[in-house]
Amino acid sequence: MKIRFLGGARSVTGSLFSINNQILVECGLFQGHREEAEEFNRNPPLDLDSVSAVFITHAHLDHSGNLPNIVKKGYRGPIFATEPTIDITSLLLLDAAHIFEQDIRYLNKKLRKRGLPEKDPLYTIEDAEKTIKLFRPLPYHHPIMIEDYEITLFDSGHILGSSQIRIKTPNSVLLFSGDIGRKDMPFLKDPELGIGADVLVMESTYGGRSHEPVDMVKEKLKKLILRISRQKARLLIPAFAVERTQDLIYILHEIRDEVPPVPIYVDSPLANDVTRVFRSHLGIFDQETKELIKADEDPLSFSHLHFVEDVEESKHLNEFTGPVIIISASGMCEGGRILHHLKRTVTDPRNIILFVGFQARNTLGRRIVDGAKRIKIFGDDFNLRCQVEVIDGLSSHAGHSDLIQYASSIPELKKIFLVHGEDEAQGALKGSLQKVFSGEIEVPDIGEEYQI
Repeated sequence: MKIRFLGGARSVTGSLFSINNQILVECGLFQGHREEAEEFNRNPPLDLDSVSAVFITHAHLDHSGNLPNIVKKGYRGPIFATEPTIDITSLLLLDAAHIFEQDIRYLNKKLRKRGLPEKDPLYTIEDAEKTIKLFRPLPYHHPIMIEDYEITLFDSGHILGSSQIRIKTPNSVLLFSGDIGRKDMPFLKDPELGIGADVLVMESTYGGRSHEPVDMVKEKLKKLILRISRQKARLLIPAFAVERTQDLIYILHEIRDEVPPVPIYVDSPLANDVTRVFRSHLGIFDQETKELIKADEDPLSFSHLHFVEDVEESKHLNEFTGPVIIISASGMCEGGRILHHLKRTVTDPRNIILFVGFQARNTLGRRIVDGAKRIKIFGDDFNLRCQVEVIDGLSSHAGHSDLIQYASSIPELKKIFLVHGEDEAQGALKGSLQKVFSGEIEVPDIGEEYQI
């Protein structure tokens, strides 16, 4: 069995792996410098005629977001994932296609003025719709045969429906971790451990770093809510529409009787849709959440929580002086309604921007977290005078010790490939793994191929 690392190597975006040019695992969008990202996303180095099937570990666009592009280029085979992953990915792909179409209209207007040739979007809504028709649901623990490969999904505990993917042949067993989650997170069962494999392709996002306990997250949130309540200020939380927003709602529901009833607005059409998907998959929630629901304690609803339904209501939020909590997307401040709320928030020193998720390099969110004094929003410069806070305890990625425990749980493991991480994280994780694992550990580069 040969594996080619076509994306997600020495990077946290653009996951794409090929098995013998027959099976694709992941088909994610790459984020980075504009020209580099565009070339990678538009022209993945694939022979699609030889691909029999695609498997997706979960819905996040760095794992699924380039699917419509390969369909646009001619792929017509099945795309396998769990049912919740299919439901959420369908929403994300349609949303991404809409953004690509909007962005290209704006870009082409500028190109026409300069007498330059126009461009096509990476993909269209029609391409996304064609992709959705190729999805095939595959439950956890139900092996499927594709060619000579037995392929099984296991729960990775990262987001709703996320999976690990095991590929068995008569000669070897390969396990893709996908993105590994953490124990005791809202809604989700813990990641499955101890899945037998010879070779592991493992994420390394939080190599060398650990997370705050969720109880500490609750205490920090309580303090911030008390602060904005006293100062009549705004707490703006850029949050991913998938899982992070729902986790925040869950925790805000838990602490609702311990803080003033500050109005909370979820201003993200996509987050609203994803929350509805959560409600349609109650059967895969963890036991704690199931018991809450059985006791008529809906963790996704309470009296001062409001889901913004239209643009006019979203605009109206900018008239609020506070106290108010606004949860909006995108989580890295790269687009969406969060940008309008940032304009209204950043210049007042009473206001707080709270980051609750990973901020990739070259994003506006990363620049704010790194201490920028001035930022650009919609082409205009703004002085960053507001307070900036970071809570790391809501990360849906396993921390350093969790990753080591996960790898150590796999019986008869001979080799580990570290992917989905920046250089520093991968170096730290590799160093720790070498102390407990006697097999080979590789950190592959983009384009490298290995025989396993």
